[in-house]
Amino acid sequence: MPRSRFAAVLALVLTLSAASPAQTALDRNLRDGLASISPAETYDIVKTLAGPEYAGRLTGHPGYTAAAQWAAKKLAAWGLKPISGKDGFLQPYPSPYTVIDRAKMTVLLPGDPAEAAAREMKLVPEKDFLPLLYADSGDRTAGTVFAGWGISAPDLGYDDYAGLDVEGKFVLCFRGTPDGDAKYQRHDEHRTRMKTARDKGAAGVVYIYDEMVSNPNGDFLEGFLPAMIGPKVMDAILEETGSTTAELKQALTTWKRPVSFPLRARIRLAVESRHFPQAVGYNVVGYIEGSDPKLRRECVLIGGHLDHTGAHMGLLFPGADDNASGSATVMAAGKAFAALARRPKRSIVIALFGGEELGLQGST
Repeated sequence: MPRSRFAAVLALVLTLSAASPAQTALDRNLRDGLASISPAETYDIVKTLAGPEYAGRLTGHPGYTAAAQWAAKKLAAWGLKPISGKDGFLQPYPSPYTVIDRAKMTVLLPGDPAEAAAREMKLVPEKDFLPLLYADSGDRTAGTVFAGWGISAPDLGYDDYAGLDVEGKFVLCFRGTPDGDAKYQRHDEHRTRMKTARDKGAAGVVYIYDEMVSNPNGDFLEGFLPAMIGPKVMDAILEETGSTTAELKQALTTWKRPVSFPLRARIRLAVESRHFPQAVGYNVVGYIEGSDPKLRRECVLIGGHLDHTGAHMGLLFPGADDNASGSATVMAAGKAFAALARRPKRSIVIALFGGEELGLQGST
């Protein structure tokens, strides 16, 4: 849940909590509902969802399914009704996912063959590089090219790949677009950028990111190895050009035209991963029926995403603030509405979406 939205909800709760004893019956009703929200219980929800038993809540993974089942039981215990008769509180949908078990990356910099060992950079996971969380297994050593934003959109008059030989090479690029214009939005999606590189014969895409934070919102492509590196590693690769990562990005941003060229550095990327193409994800959805016979058919939806990015390479990504905290807030709101003696005229739908980290799967 965005911090601004959480702050607005908190302000509303504090305002209502400050009501005087002379308030109307409706205000007293609201106070009774708010009284059902316990800071300690809400914190416990966050702590439970972020715990190791749910393995980082990667949609489709058994850990996520267990978290969704736990949340559904909570909603049922508070008196919410399932919105679907067939599947109860859980709404299933296909959700393939990938788990990265191990990964190594080495950069082979150009130089005197006699100094080969000194020109070999063995990168540290999380600090220097990360595989993207939909990489296939493979061990590949290949040349490199720099391809700007990694966008090929001739129909829009822009192509980072024009005149660039990427066959069998790693494509190094920034995430972003030439001018931030919405017309490039589709091309800035991981799925589009990866498929573009794969279709042009690249061995993989290597993003240049300031922070080593990966997520799984891309498509698993057989034999394709996507990853990310930090600017310090890219600076070493660019050393032969006399440019830095910051200068290169500034040039792209200022000139708003392709800046692409081959590099002499080579990259070895070895990934061991497991892909689960038949996995199933779930939304958790319950509701409090409205009190008005006609208006109850209209709904107010309160939602947030339940999932996070899972556990990879022996590291748990618990997602306490992304988004166990938002899920706990949504669940607390559901409990408060269910506790009201006088229900709202319209029905209240409480939804915990899955697949947000995979590309808004559960909410679209």
